[in-house]
Amino acid sequence: RGSTIEFWMKKNSFVDSNNQREVILDIWNQEVTGSPSYGRIRLELHKDHGSPINITLFSGSTQIKHLDITPASFTSASVIDNQWHHYAVSIESTNSPSNLTTINLYRDGTYLNTTTNANYIGPIKNVEGGVNAFIGALQTSSYGMENNKGWGKLSASLDEFRYWKKKRTTNEIGENWFINMGGGTNKREYNTDLGIYFKFNEGITGDSLIDQNILDYSGRISNGIMVGYVSSARSTESAINSLTNVEEYKDP
Repeated sequence: RGSTIEFWMKKNSFVDSNNQREVILDIWNQEVTGSPSYGRIRLELHKDHGSPINITLFSGSTQIKHLDITPASFTSASVIDNQWHHYAVSIESTNSPSNLTTINLYRDGTYLNTTTNANYIGPIKNVEGGVNAFIGALQTSSYGMENNKGWGKLSASLDEFRYWKKKRTTNEIGENWFINMGGGTNKREYNTDLGIYFKFNEGITGDSLIDQNILDYSGRISNGIMVGYVSSARSTESAINSLTNVEEYKDP
């Protein structure tokens, strides 16, 4: 049924000249590279590549590696404009025709581009078992490279991060990108496929042991921890509130 990655991001530069890639999301099922059950999704920014946003998918030995998903007119300058933008990446693999994998990219609720695995052979199957995820860095070595855990750090602000265990439609993305969602994945049919949801609305207490915790609002209680937390890492700024005449719903 696919996957969808949604998030707000504000980025003003690529700060390290030696860091060509910055990782937005790295999902991995802890299997050994090359094993039949190996599964992984990586969404990354690329500083000097033709496309500033690319995706890598692994299903066993089948791989779609660093696939450009932005249109030709979308450059690195489009990403580093220091403005809040909502991004959505929907992924779907089908057995017909020809094990096609389709990736759609949206920005600020508007469809931008469709990319397929035209140059890759083989299906991207369901990932078996439980998965772990890192936001903002690699969680293990990337395939065929020496990068390791914590490499490829993202230099940007993020808000309203959602991972869906299905392909979201253009209408679903367009109608909900500028509002926050409700939880309760066990009862609400409209978001039973919401796998994780970080609103980053916990506030700032001043106690790093508390403030490093990122609460999951999907209803699954898959809370995260901000590794290397410092007080400047959090902000009470809201990406949704950056839009004219739109205000984020305030949680209790």
